[in-house]
Amino acid sequence: MALLGLISTNYYYLYILHFTIITNSLQSILTHYQLFKSNKPNQIRKSNQIKSNQTTPDSDFVTCGSAIKLTHREKSGKNYYLSSGPHRINAGSGQQLVTSSPNKGEASTLWIIKEGHNADPCEPGSKIPFGTKIRLTHAGTGLNLHSHHAKSPLSSQQEVTAYGGDGEGDHGDDWIVNPAQGSSNYWKKDNEVFITHDGTRQHLGSSEQAQFGLNNCGRQCPVMDHLEVFGRKEKDSFVKWKTSMGVFLHK
Repeated sequence: MALLGLISTNYYYLYILHFTIITNSLQSILTHYQLFKSNKPNQIRKSNQIKSNQTTPDSDFVTCGSAIKLTHREKSGKNYYLSSGPHRINAGSGQQLVTSSPNKGEASTLWIIKEGHNADPCEPGSKIPFGTKIRLTHAGTGLNLHSHHAKSPLSSQQEVTAYGGDGEGDHGDDWIVNPAQGSSNYWKKDNEVFITHDGTRQHLGSSEQAQFGLNNCGRQCPVMDHLEVFGRKEKDSFVKWKTSMGVFLHK
């Protein structure tokens, strides 16, 4: 009987030991879980803080005072660049001709961003909010991108010219930039935009379907292989532009 009592006692202590180990393990798990729960909101807050601090660098934006190249991409995959020079349109208004050049290296493709006509000067290096009026002044000739109710020479859409002098012109020089897609607040590099004439609500456009060549411009054509630039009512692939090259100012 003493032996049986000893065995029973040993089993009892083994049971107690086993139960204690399990209990301690469960308590440890519970403690770690509670610590995890208490720390998780802090981790989420820290993660949200990191995300909120990841703002877009100012160098990604198009800014006032910058000299930019505006690029139009045709369905063929070829890029053309808004251009002007000391050439006059032989029809319509007779004002300075604006085209899309296939040559991105030409100095004639640089345009300086300014505030709208008679508006307060914009601060050099400041971001351009979508929906505000701007002027685009041709760097080489000092004339502003302009439009009015006259027919373009090749496609008979709305004429786009360069007008004024030394950056001075009239309300026909005002344009509004808006995103072609998305809901950004500011004009960003490499993003496609619509550039809309404020006075007539026509969108700046260009197309290989209206290209200067021998048949419509002659052998001495100063804009051979350039595309006509026009104003167009529809928002389609002909009126999308973006800018990634130029001299960008940043505060």
